[in-house]
Amino acid sequence: MVMYSFVCYRIINTSSIEAFCGFGTMNAYAARNGAIIGFTRALATYLIPKSIRVNAVAPVAIYTPIQVDTREAQQMEGWGHKAGLGRPGELSEVATSFVFLARADASLYWASAALLPTW
Repeated sequence: MVMYSFVCYRIINTSSIEAFCGFGTMNAYAARNGAIIGFTRALATYLIPKSIRVNAVAPVAIYTPIQVDTREAQQMEGWGHKAGLGRPGELSEVATSFVFLARADASLYWASAALLPTW
């Protein structure tokens, strides 16, 4: 078996499921995340010949401290329960998507993909 060295750099953007199925209450947020997906695809096409993969992770509701800081208690009730798991995701759960895309042995065929964890 012939072993060879191959260097591939990565750019991983963060978007949201809102880019694919806006829920109607956060139009500017949905537009911003849609722009990130479009930017990711365009940049991936441009950079793949230079061995730079560009991807995005677009999770559903992820529970973070900012959610508690910016919402009233009654707003948090039921928040994120429409996600595939029936609850908001945790940061540690979505982090695995970033780790997967950053791995050295992840295929170049993952260039320009948007992962949708917990959908």
